[in-house]
Amino acid sequence: KEKAWHATMANSRSIGIEIANVGAYASPEARLLQEWYETDEAGQTRLTIPPGAHPESLRDQEYSGRPVRDEIVSGTIGGQELWQYDLTAEQYEALGHLTATLGAVFPKMQLDVPRDARGEVRRDTLTNAEWKAFQGVLGHHHIQTNKIDPGPALQWDRLIDDARSLLGLEPVVKPNAGNAEDAESPLESETGGTPTDSVLPEVTEGD
Repeated sequence: KEKAWHATMANSRSIGIEIANVGAYASPEARLLQEWYETDEAGQTRLTIPPGAHPESLRDQEYSGRPVRDEIVSGTIGGQELWQYDLTAEQYEALGHLTATLGAVFPKMQLDVPRDARGEVRRDTLTNAEWKAFQGVLGHHHIQTNKIDPGPALQWDRLIDDARSLLGLEPVVKPNAGNAEDAESPLESETGGTPTDSVLPEVTEGD
């Protein structure tokens, strides 16, 4: 049986998706962030592939990749504050179509991500029990405490809603914020056997 060695205990029942992005760092002044992104006088940010990364290898030399949000994004993953630029519109479109396709091919895979009682995407690592009960889309950091990808910039709700829309499904409905304290976590309410299908979007960082 073929197995991808990409996410420890998730290897035997998951599909890993690598996303090209410079990655998330503990400082917005990180060297790679400075080398790979440039913001012009109008406030628009674009990718600037450094010479050492062979920009001449691009198939379309006219292409100018731009993150969907010009500003750098900060957020906490596993208790660590990180800084990262968002994906491009083209990446979100491709990722949404791929996720929708996998959701159609693997019916046990739910088009949703690990959420807390308020319906917000979790930014920590799942417990073993939570992992065994989960079927859906999740990040590397949901599996391993020593991983931070795909990072704080990924717009999980945008990805999930896009994938669900392509399959004619309604967006994920979050619990009423006013009843958040009484709400049960989607992971805690899962019952049944061990899932067999999961998808892990992961970031392939720069050198």
